[in-house]
Amino acid sequence: MCEEIRIHVADLAAYNDGKLHSVWVDATQDLDDIQEQINKMLSESPEGFAEGYAIHDYKGFGGYSVSEYEGIQPVH
Repeated sequence: MCEEIRIHVADLAAYNDGKLHSVWVDATQDLDDIQEQINKMLSESPEGFAEGYAIHDYKGFGGYSVSEYEGIQPVH
């Protein structure tokens, strides 16, 4: 069984205000495509302005543990 390799990226401004605003992203895409999806999610923040994000979940990494603030390049 082949599981997709994905990260769940959350808007920290919204999260800190008790709202979940996030996106699941295919971690096998080009780094620019991943960053574009994160930027789009942040631009649509319910907080009006958001720039911080964290990885709140992940799938398909086998035994590799992904840290919340690891960044997209290491998980790519």
